Amino acid sequence: MVIKISKADNIGGVVGYNMDKVEEHEAALLDSWRIPVAYSKDGLPYKQEMVQAFQERAELNCRVKKSITHISLNPDPDDHPSDEQLAAMGSALLERLGYGDQPYIMVKHTDISRHHLHIVVSNINEKGEKIRDSFEKYRCNAIRRELEQEYNLKKAEEARRRQDEEKRMATVTDALRRKIDGVKAGYTYGTYNDFRTLCELAGLNIIENPQEDGGAGLSYALSDNGDNGCEMPTPPVPAAQLGKEYGYEAICAQAKENADRVATVAAKPSLRKILWKMQHMENLAALHNSLYKLNLTLVFRRTVQGRVYGCTVIDNKNKAIMSASDIHRSLSAKGWQKFFPGEGDGVASFTAVGRNPGEILAKYAEREAHRQRAEPAMDKAPVLGRTAGTARMAPTRTALGNMLSPSTAAPNRAGGKVAHQEKANTWYRGDEDEDEEERKRRRLKQFD
Repeated sequence: MVIKISKADNIGGVVGYNMDKVEEHEAALLDSWRIPVAYSKDGLPYKQEMVQAFQERAELNCRVKKSITHISLNPDPDDHPSDEQLAAMGSALLERLGYGDQPYIMVKHTDISRHHLHIVVSNINEKGEKIRDSFEKYRCNAIRRELEQEYNLKKAEEARRRQDEEKRMATVTDALRRKIDGVKAGYTYGTYNDFRTLCELAGLNIIENPQEDGGAGLSYALSDNGDNGCEMPTPPVPAAQLGKEYGYEAICAQAKENADRVATVAAKPSLRKILWKMQHMENLAALHNSLYKLNLTLVFRRTVQGRVYGCTVIDNKNKAIMSASDIHRSLSAKGWQKFFPGEGDGVASFTAVGRNPGEILAKYAEREAHRQRAEPAMDKAPVLGRTAGTARMAPTRTALGNMLSPSTAAPNRAGGKVAHQEKANTWYRGDEDEDEEERKRRRLKQFD
């Protein structure tokens, strides 16, 4: 449970806020003490008598500016105390804080799914003395713990931890969407496996959960804990939570649309000839340097015994990914085995050689994050230019002159200093060339 407590001087505003909720059938008056309550024909309490009672008590001590205290008791969404329990908790809180004999009203709000209690109580007793409120928030916090234990309620600390976890997962979800969108927008893939390869290079893990219809339910997780915007390792997030466009069916549909474009890139003779030369490199280091210069990437997958069983080619210039065997059958996995002469270490390996597409995708994700941060600022920025409904005026001679370069604009004798300052603040290459020519002519004239 969370308890919020504040002081107020606007009696009509605070009482009216709660009573307006009652009139809108979004709240109910649970209890009152030393406050006259009169009901209308519709069964709704009048607020004017309540306001008058609080004002009369406030007039007993005009030196107190904030004469009422407004308290809200907010149980956890999983807790559902009854009206009697809410009223009892409110009475216990007021009694232990020293407001037990003060005029108050208790209103249960039901305008949101989490029902909660509002209390309005006077700060001035019948003798005109102000109720002691030293360290009130600290005392209120101690009373909250007692009430949580007495009524078997969830602790506020648990709710805060849950809120922090929800915020962290929201950060994870946003980071996942940006990275996946970068893969989908940055590269053209013709198969689901190629999409998965790109995700792995971008720092994403894909977990497949087989379904009854033969498809796969995908979940995504951030694998690079140092660059994912989160301090802790991230759990898998189902694609259904991210959106339909991130599901297995949507990925396969997009791959089918891209198949023709990928086939066009794979059919280029220049790419085939380059890869043939790459197969004759001396070692893996030389292969990596050559591929990096040509803006290419080769991804090798090896078994636990060390045998290469898959080779994927990524053309970073044309932003396309394809299997090496689709380019030519001689470029299949067997032709690259010589670069991995050693035996496997008992673990299946994934090796990327050449330029890392993850760097390109990371830049895209960074630009996308910057754009999303800039959008709210742009929405608040003033709109410059002609407003809607105003006629466009023809530019005057002065305006036309200002739009021209300083060398062709008409001289402004009256505002010479302003024109000179504007020229100094404007970097224009043509002016620099003309000024240099003029200085040369003046120097030559001095020697004539």
